[in-house]
Amino acid sequence: ASGKSTLGATLAGRLGYKSLDIGALIRESEPLPPGTDLDTFAMDVVDAALTSESKVLLVGFPKRQRGLDFLLGRVRIAFALVLQVGNEDILKARGAARHASGERPQDTKDFFQHRLDTFLEVTGPVLDKLEELGLVRFVDASRSKEFVEEIAHRVWTGELEAMGQAGGSRHRCDAEEADFEVSVCLLSGEERLKPLVPARAKVGALRQCLIADGETEHDLKFSLDGQMLDDTALIRGLSGFHPGCVITMSRAKKLPTPASKKQAEGPCSRCGGPHMRYDCVCFTADSHACILSNGVEVARAFPDLRAGDMVNTGKADNNPYRRIQRVWAHRVEGKIPTYKLSQACRLTPGHP
Repeated sequence: ASGKSTLGATLAGRLGYKSLDIGALIRESEPLPPGTDLDTFAMDVVDAALTSESKVLLVGFPKRQRGLDFLLGRVRIAFALVLQVGNEDILKARGAARHASGERPQDTKDFFQHRLDTFLEVTGPVLDKLEELGLVRFVDASRSKEFVEEIAHRVWTGELEAMGQAGGSRHRCDAEEADFEVSVCLLSGEERLKPLVPARAKVGALRQCLIADGETEHDLKFSLDGQMLDDTALIRGLSGFHPGCVITMSRAKKLPTPASKKQAEGPCSRCGGPHMRYDCVCFTADSHACILSNGVEVARAFPDLRAGDMVNTGKADNNPYRRIQRVWAHRVEGKIPTYKLSQACRLTPGHP
């Protein structure tokens, strides 16, 4: 429902690749031969294509860890283009439309929900691994088909150029020392600014340009292909950056200056605990988490978190985001005790 089959066929045609849509092939081949599971069927098809073709675009593969392990041992993955739809209702509406039109008669409401749940549980860890390897490039697939196709094409051609497969300037070294333009756009797609910056400019330079242009009322955040950017990062060194790509800007409400830390009088006003309010670490209904929404980090209250949300865990690594796999709803009366686990303690898996 994200549109990967249509986009895969379009990109492959424009760039001279063979599109291999595993989901479509499985549906066309059903019922599969006795004793053949989906993973084995998919890997056999992919292996045959990689043997006979030099440029292959895989659509809908790998979906499981076994397929990823096979692919990593078989070829060098250039990158993974992930179509991201932050609003689950959009996916459900698209699924319902395909079911009503007869394109996917098996996609009833319940079966489609099962597919979403399976994706989060089975394919979520595969995406996490690809992100750890630095291979994921996000595209906002909630937009129009034409917009998604154009952005995906820019990402693809940029990656090919970076790998030296799409040609480039014959004076590459000189070009890398020249000033260059950066297109900074809002989430709506409207271009906010296109400054000319020095060759070794950092992301923070964009902030200064925008502040000089009047952006003083909000905190500004920047992202590229769904990845939040740090002010200290070199723009030309960003993963996925290429001439013509777009850096997305979002405006966030400026946080008030924090009050001085002092011991609260009486119990914590948030959770009732015997500690200072500013030091409260208990999760309550007014707690907030930072999540990625359409490639931009936003604050969301804990009661509004959903399975599939990418939450900033605060880990100091290249990718601090982790996907929520499941959310359990609990209704309790009054306060309940909380405990901090000692080293080597474990919670029983599969339970709240």
